Amino acid sequence: MNYKRKLSLIIVLVSILFLVGCSQLSFKKGTGSEQTKEEINNIPIKPQVGFRAPDFTLTDLNGKQVSLSDFRGKQVVFINFWASWCPPCRAEMPYIEEVHQEGKDKVKVLAVNLKESKSKVQNFVEKNDYNFTVLLDKTGEIANNYLVRGIPKTVIVDKNGIIKAQHVGAMNKDQMNKLINKAF
Repeated sequence: MNYKRKLSLIIVLVSILFLVGCSQLSFKKGTGSEQTKEEINNIPIKPQVGFRAPDFTLTDLNGKQVSLSDFRGKQVVFINFWASWCPPCRAEMPYIEEVHQEGKDKVKVLAVNLKESKSKVQNFVEKNDYNFTVLLDKTGEIANNYLVRGIPKTVIVDKNGIIKAQHVGAMNKDQMNKLINKAF
């Protein structure tokens, strides 16, 4: 066979394989609330919208272990990665407190502090009278798992543990509520 015939044959074969492979895919229509527990458990864990949020366990300022999975099936979770030295983080904290106060029954706020000492974080939280749950990511491992490259970073996780929204940068309360509403 000459070169052109071989090339044509290869292109035809690759096209056939592609079409056969694509015909094997199936897509299920419906909303996230219609998914079964098994279907949700089959969604890959990945720190991106539409995927299951990576679980984590961190210590809060009272020494209690808190896991993201503690809230699965119960509440939407508002995860905020921050540090006290970060001006945009400090600027949005009062709005996070408002979200916490107004949505206690529906939304759980987890403010994940990055690599600061417990005493420094505790002083900052007490000085500003914040009442939401503050967790300590002493090594930055959880931030790495969530691909945090800039702070503040907010991740909204629905009741099923699926990431519904992410935002990097400071937000006001209206912006926060718009993100939260994506989980309902």
